[in-house]
Amino acid sequence: MTSQSFRPSSSFFRSAAISVALLLLGCVAVAQEVTLRAIDGDLTVDGRIVGYDGTNLRVETDSGTLTLNYARIRCEGQACPVPGRDAPFLRFSGAQRMGEIILPALTEGFARDNGYLTDRIDFDDQTSAYRIFDAEGAPLLNLIFRATTTTDGFADLLADEADVLLANRSLTEPEARLALEIGLGNLGSSRHMQLVALDAMAPVAGAGQSVRDVSLANVARAFGGEITNWSELGGADAPIRLHLPNLRVGASYVFVDTVVERAGLRLSEQVIFHPTIEATAEAVAADRTALSILPVLLQGNTQPLGLRDACGIASRATQIGIKTEDYPLTLPLYLYHPRRAMPEIALDFFAWMTTAEAQLILRRAGVEAQAPSPITVDQQGRRFAQAIANAGDDVTLAALQRMVRQLDGSARLSLTFRFDEGERELDLTSQLHAEYLAMILQDGAYHGQSLLLVGFGDSEGGAAVNRELSLNRANAVRETVLEHLGGVLPDGVSLRTVGLGETLPIGCDDTPWGRRSNRRVELWIGSAP
Repeated sequence: MTSQSFRPSSSFFRSAAISVALLLLGCVAVAQEVTLRAIDGDLTVDGRIVGYDGTNLRVETDSGTLTLNYARIRCEGQACPVPGRDAPFLRFSGAQRMGEIILPALTEGFARDNGYLTDRIDFDDQTSAYRIFDAEGAPLLNLIFRATTTTDGFADLLADEADVLLANRSLTEPEARLALEIGLGNLGSSRHMQLVALDAMAPVAGAGQSVRDVSLANVARAFGGEITNWSELGGADAPIRLHLPNLRVGASYVFVDTVVERAGLRLSEQVIFHPTIEATAEAVAADRTALSILPVLLQGNTQPLGLRDACGIASRATQIGIKTEDYPLTLPLYLYHPRRAMPEIALDFFAWMTTAEAQLILRRAGVEAQAPSPITVDQQGRRFAQAIANAGDDVTLAALQRMVRQLDGSARLSLTFRFDEGERELDLTSQLHAEYLAMILQDGAYHGQSLLLVGFGDSEGGAAVNRELSLNRANAVRETVLEHLGGVLPDGVSLRTVGLGETLPIGCDDTPWGRRSNRRVELWIGSAP
């Protein structure tokens, strides 16, 4: 099968050119009007097809969007799907890297793993599609990807021009509220989310810059206009030129929201904006005085900078730092599924994304998979050394010895759980981690081994209080995992908890990020007791 190229207008699925392309694909022509008549009644509806899952047809009408059982209606019009000829379609829209690289790679892997055939068609620079066939060539599913930004993808979801949102940030409270109001369900809950992978962004400078490490607080102050010269960051006397991709690009939006504005600052008017990440990287690489924040694998020839906080704790965007989310600028990559029927094969595709084969594909695509990776105590020597050096006055030698006894002979697994500030409730990413852990335990992972949920805390409140809080958090993770397992662990698996308080800080408690990083539950594994 050969790929073809189409150059439709900029409008997404509404354009006539896209409709023609979809007809060539064997998809429903979603921009054209149809008339639906009930086989056993007087109902007649005119509208535009916006969804077809092989069983149900979703039609946008003057009275709103209707979902109708296709077997119980007669469809009149060129856009009407023909069962057995026209496969269901699913439209994805959102974060650029997810739409351009990650989801297409997963699509090809899913097809290959199941013995299916695929055909890719590129519509324009933003939009592509895959046809999936069985081994005999019968059409099974059409997947259409629009690679723009999380913000644009959310707008497509609201306009019923997308079925799944590709996101490199969590939805804001106003966005989640709006989705709920128009009937898409509570997209702010883990029921309508799927964690695909973990990405990261990092500060970068122009090639040749002498500065190698900066603090996250100083990065915020620079982009907030409070630091304007490299000498204030330990470099030569030179003005800092600030660069960012357009704020509609997910990485920029997340950085401004979670770093600059969370520090109580407003983004400097001196920031030079660029249309794409690639254009930003090119401009920064050419200017030694430049400072920017870019996704880790899209930094071009710029000079990456490490992060070092006020306590001297260093952090770099390594594979383990990203997988554990110990690195402060980690970006979870999500799928948001609204409340609507989907083709059975699409549900199979979403479930397949958690398999070992999918996890390998994600790694090759340059992002970190959710699957736990072991980290031995020997590999954590630097982390333990930094923790001992930064232990507070309340951390005694006896407490450190107790920690070593608890963890000796075990290995940390990268799956880590965190909490919203001041809360015992897991944050959204960690809720998805708990669901994933339950699933792999149910599938037989770690049979015959002992798992230990180790709670840690910040230094606020005193050692005894923090040990109790950290144990409570570990127990909260265990309870959440058990809920997903129906209240019972699989045979051959133990899941114990312990609270070690503030004995192993990975961030400075003087900063909001440091406190959040320290309030965590780590997953450790050893031999069966």
